[in-house]
Amino acid sequence: MQQDQQNNSGYLKALSILHLALLMGQVLFGVITVFLRVSGEFNTDMPEMRDVFLYLVPIVTIAAIFAGNTIFKSRLATAKEKSSLTEKLNDYRAALIVRYALLEAPCLLAIIAYLLTGELLFICIAGMAIIIFFVLRPSKERMAKDLELSAAETDI
Repeated sequence: MQQDQQNNSGYLKALSILHLALLMGQVLFGVITVFLRVSGEFNTDMPEMRDVFLYLVPIVTIAAIFAGNTIFKSRLATAKEKSSLTEKLNDYRAALIVRYALLEAPCLLAIIAYLLTGELLFICIAGMAIIIFFVLRPSKERMAKDLELSAAETDI
């Protein structure tokens, strides 16, 4: 029992580190991309790609956010049915990883679209995706609410 409690307390810390690493990857890639464009180091404009990206980036972003939420809720329902806390936390982590991946992909696409076209709209879309990603950071309260944990289970 004591070993389970020690293992379970590490889950939130591991999730927080994973979330921060993924967030910082997006932010750093965006900052480097903006720096390359502004400094003129990457000056390959592809105006013919602009029109394609103007449709593709918003559609992919909206679809990924919707799919991420849908899949997360579906996997969360499965996690709630588990009997042990460790199983619930494992399923919760897997659901979060899928959600984070589906949020990160359109952000990276938007940053690449900005790099190739220089269109500021794409960096704004990436910024909004990063804000959404930041807001969805894991916390003990959110985990307890999402998994509908009892008071005893929340004390991990």
